[in-house]
Order: sequence, then structure tokens, then C-alpha cells
Amino acid sequence: MWCSRSTTTPSRRWKPTAAPSPRTSRSGASRSSSTSDRPPGRHRLPGGKLEPEPGTDHAVEATVAREIEEEVGVEVGEVEYVCSGTFETDTGHRCLNVVTLCEYEGGEARVREPEEVAAVHWLALDELRAREDVPEFTGTYVERAAAVRGPD
Repeated sequence: MWCSRSTTTPSRRWKPTAAPSPRTSRSGASRSSSTSDRPPGRHRLPGGKLEPEPGTDHAVEATVAREIEEEVGVEVGEVEYVCSGTFETDTGHRCLNVVTLCEYEGGEARVREPEEVAAVHWLALDELRAREDVPEFTGTYVERAAAVRGPD
């Protein structure tokens, strides 16, 4: 999820946003392509594998920034931990999801890896929850991030 620091609230909490404007509350979601290793046609948040060099500091934060830039062309700054959870894929691989909020730095959200991403959308939480092509866990993660972010 991409976020921007709110300049309108004294708490300085992170605020999901679709643009540099701190007045919007939207999450970045992309639709998987038919050639992705994820189920095609489902909306999801950007993500990927941790691939740090040995001795890398802030490996999770570096992975977040790299994956968002690679998949949708958006640059992010400071990253804040929200929650984590585990799951098992259809092929039996065990995975760890680490959910974060991050500060929007720049770039226009667009498809950068068509073999993984078919489309990019900015969706408010209620729009995300209303879609049938969004897995329930994605909505849950966005709700948790919104709770960490706090009120607008």
C-alpha cells in the first residue's frame, strides 16, 4: 500500500493516498495478469520476495521500496510496519506476509511488469471491499493499515 504523511493532522501518522495530496484516502491495488504466479484477475497489493544482500540493514523496507517501484513505478520513502501473517500456497509453499505503510515520494502508478500486473487502480477502502475480485485478506490488511494510520 502506498501512503503519504498527513500534513493536516497533528499526529503525523501515515495516510494512504493515490497522489501527493494528503487529502485522499486510497490504497494502491493491482490486478494480476494471466501469466503471474498469483491467481490471475484478482486485485492485490504490491509485494514480492525478500532478496537482500548479506549484511543489508532494513531489508524489509528495501524490499517494499523495490517491489513497489518494479511493479507499478511509484517511489516510496519511510516505511512503517503494520502487521504480519503466514499462509500456504496452493503448491504447498509457506509464506510470510509483512504489511506496511509507506510515504509516497513520487512517480505515476502504472503497469511496469505486464507479466505480473495487468492493471493498477487506486481504491478507497469501501470500493476495495465492494469488489468481488479482491481477496478477503487483502481488505483485512488494508483495514489494519487504516487503523494504524488513524483518522484523516
